[in-house]
Amino acid sequence: MSDAILVSGPLRPAVPEGWSATELAPGRYLLVRTGLPVQPRVYRGVTKTVVVLGEPHINPAAEALLRSDAFPGTTAGALGEWSEGYTGHFAVLAIHHDSGAVVYVTDLMEAIPVYRAELGESVVVGTHVDAVAQVAGRDSVDPASVLDFLISGTIAPPATWFQGVAVAAAAAVAVAEPGSHWREQLYWTPDEAARAPFASLAEAAEALAALMDDNVRLALDGRERAGALVSGGEDSRVIVGLAKRHREQLDGVTFLERMNREGRLARSAMKALGCSVRLCPRERDYYLRHLPLRRALVGSGLDVRHTHAVNLLPTGEWDVVLGGLFADTLFKADKARYEPARHVRNVRVSKNRLSPDQGFGWPRSAAPELFKPELFDEVESRRRRHFDALQQHRPGSAYGWRTVWPAGACHGSLPHFAACRRLVNMQEPFAYNNTVAFAASLPDAMKLEGELYRRAFTRAMGLSGWIPRISGRVPRLGFYPNIVCTVGFAAWAKTVDRLKGGDGAWEGPWPSFSYLMNNVLDRASLSMDQGAFGAAIPGVFREQPDVDALLSDRRMDNFAKHRLLQLIAAPDSSGIG
Repeated sequence: MSDAILVSGPLRPAVPEGWSATELAPGRYLLVRTGLPVQPRVYRGVTKTVVVLGEPHINPAAEALLRSDAFPGTTAGALGEWSEGYTGHFAVLAIHHDSGAVVYVTDLMEAIPVYRAELGESVVVGTHVDAVAQVAGRDSVDPASVLDFLISGTIAPPATWFQGVAVAAAAAVAVAEPGSHWREQLYWTPDEAARAPFASLAEAAEALAALMDDNVRLALDGRERAGALVSGGEDSRVIVGLAKRHREQLDGVTFLERMNREGRLARSAMKALGCSVRLCPRERDYYLRHLPLRRALVGSGLDVRHTHAVNLLPTGEWDVVLGGLFADTLFKADKARYEPARHVRNVRVSKNRLSPDQGFGWPRSAAPELFKPELFDEVESRRRRHFDALQQHRPGSAYGWRTVWPAGACHGSLPHFAACRRLVNMQEPFAYNNTVAFAASLPDAMKLEGELYRRAFTRAMGLSGWIPRISGRVPRLGFYPNIVCTVGFAAWAKTVDRLKGGDGAWEGPWPSFSYLMNNVLDRASLSMDQGAFGAAIPGVFREQPDVDALLSDRRMDNFAKHRLLQLIAAPDSSGIG
C-alpha cells in the first residue's frame, strides 16, 4: 500500500529520498514511495488522477467513477460522492489536472492517516507525515507534539510532529484549491444515539459473525496466496477460522524469540484449525534495534515499539496477509473506564462494570513535573479539545472511544498496521468501515467481558477455542469458569518455570521492557545530540535533560523511556525488509 503525495500549485516539490515524482500537468505532481513491496492503485485519466491506498473492495459504480474522466463535485453537498463504494480500510487522494483542486477521503476510523499542508498558492496532501512536511517545507518540529508523544505515545489530532502539517479527521472528505484553505466535512460520525435495533445479545452476536465472515471473504477475494499473523490469543483464531471457510490453504506466521509457551499455544490453536505456523525468530534486543529505520518507515510521532513485524515478516510470499487488530477496542470495550473490581490474591473475581464517569481522561507515562508547564498545559488543552469533540457524539462512552476516532492519530497499536501495510497487502477485517459502524451502534455494556465476542465467534474458533491463552483464559468459556482456568494455569506455569530454572519472563508474546531497558540497553552509546530528533528533546523538559538520568528516573515508565530512545537512537546500516 506504500505511500503517495499529491501537490497542486506552482511550487515544484522537493522530492524526498526514496520517492519518485511524476508531473501530471503543469504545477500538478504525484509522488509515490519506491522500494517497498506494495504500491498504491493509481487511476490516471486525461483530467484527473486518483490514488487509492489500503486495497479496499470497491463496488462497480465507484470503480467506474475512478476510471472515468469525471471529477465529482467539490461543493459541500457533492463531496459525499467521494466516500461511497468502499469496503475496507482506505485513503483516497485525487487531483484535477486543470483546476488544481485536491480531494482526500479517510475511512471511518482513519486506519490510514492522511496529512495535509497549505503553502499559499500550493496544496500538499499525502500519507507519510515526514515526506509531506519535507515537500511542503514544514520541517519545524512542534515541541508540544514532542511532549505529547513522550508522555502519551500518540499526538492529539489534528496536530502532528511538524508545525504547519495537520492530520485529517476520520470519516472525512475534504477539498482545497491552490490559494484556498482546506474545506473538510464528515460523512459519518459515531453517534451514540444511533443504536442498532437488536433485541438481544444473541441477535447482535449473530449479526457481527455474519459481518466479519463477509469481510474476511472480501479480503481473500481474488487473492490466491494468503497468510495470517497469529498468536496465542483469540483474535487470530477467529480470523483464521473465518478464513478457512473460504480458503483451504492458509499460512500462519508468528514472531517470538523462540517457540516458547505463547508459541506452543498458538501452534496448538492453529493445528485445531488446520493452519500451519511458521516461527520468524526475533533477537532478544529486537525492540532496541533499527529504531530510526522503523521511524522512517511509519513516520514521526508514531510509537515504533508497536512495529512488531519489521525485518521479520516475509514479503512477496502472499497476495494478502490477515490480522486481528482493533478487535479488543471495538468489540471488547478494552479502553472503557471501569469501576474498581474485587480481587482475591491478585485474581479478579468480580465482573467488570462500566464506571458512570466516562469523562475526560489522559493516561500518562511520565510525571508532569518533568516538563515545561506551558507545553504541558498546551498538550492537555489539545487532549481536552479532541475529547470534547468526541463527547458531542458519544456523551456516555467518549472515554472508551478516545483512541478509536481517529485511530490513525490516537490508537497506540496503529504503528503495527502502519508498518505492515507498507511491507505486505495487510488486511485488518475488524477495522473495515462496516465493522467500525457496527461497533459504534452497540452499547459498551453489551461488549463487557468479551461476551458479545465469545457468542459471535465460538463457531469460527471451533476446537481452537478450548485451548487456553497465555493468561490461562479459555476463549469459549465465560467469566466465572475462567477464574478457575486462570488460577490453575498460572500455578501450572509457575511450577514448570521453577523446574526449568526460569522465571517465565520470556514465555509470553512480548519481552519484558523493564528487562530490555535496564539490562540490555547500552546507555553509554546514547547522546541527546544525535540528529534533529535529539535536538528537539531538550526544549520540552523543565531542566536540561541528561539521557542517563532520564533513563533511570522513576517518574517515567519504561514505555516513555523507550519513546525517548526512539528519538535519540543513532541510525544503523540495516535496511527495512
